[in-house]
Amino acid sequence: MKKVALKSRNNSGDFCLSLLLLLILWMASVEEVSLFAKQIEHPISDHLQFTIVHQNSKIGWIKLQKSKSENRQIISLQSEISTRFIVKYIIIGIEESTFENGVLVNGAIWRVWNGQEKANKTIQKTPQGYQMHEKGQTEVIKLPSVTFNLHCLYFEEPKGLTEVFSDNYGRFFPISEIDNGLYAIVFPNQVQQRYLYKEGKLQEVTVKGPAYKLRFLLEP
Repeated sequence: MKKVALKSRNNSGDFCLSLLLLLILWMASVEEVSLFAKQIEHPISDHLQFTIVHQNSKIGWIKLQKSKSENRQIISLQSEISTRFIVKYIIIGIEESTFENGVLVNGAIWRVWNGQEKANKTIQKTPQGYQMHEKGQTEVIKLPSVTFNLHCLYFEEPKGLTEVFSDNYGRFFPISEIDNGLYAIVFPNQVQQRYLYKEGKLQEVTVKGPAYKLRFLLEP
């Protein structure tokens, strides 16, 4: 029995150490984004923060910032979720999209679940379309220039748009206005996201999967 308890403590310690290292990396990434924003002609022009709610309980947050220069725009997103579905989950995410002259030229997504990397991918504009890099593999996607992706939805109502680009999937998805100021997107994993706007400003995002529902509520 003593050996089992010792092994459990060691595993717990290894997990805590891994989580601490990931948090340090996350903080360094945030600092790097912040420093880059200060270097461009116009630093942060807009920032938003959302509370993530599940069954009326706060389980996390999302922070976004948009930095602009004369012909360059960067949207950065950081998120953290800590919740329990049978077992406890700690999910950390960092995403970024860079636009030049209104066209997406670079994107990055990094996500970690309970200390294990679940996503680490980048997308880059090329003369042929875009290149997706993930797990040492490169895929060339023949697409027209992307001018509006999912990150843009947090800062701009998609009035008149019929599709939105997902950096994660590397493809466009239909978006429809199902009510006044309410838009919906359905993804291949059966997850639906709804975006609610008031006077052109995003107020709430609802993420509904087969067995869960999350709400992202804009903080004042």
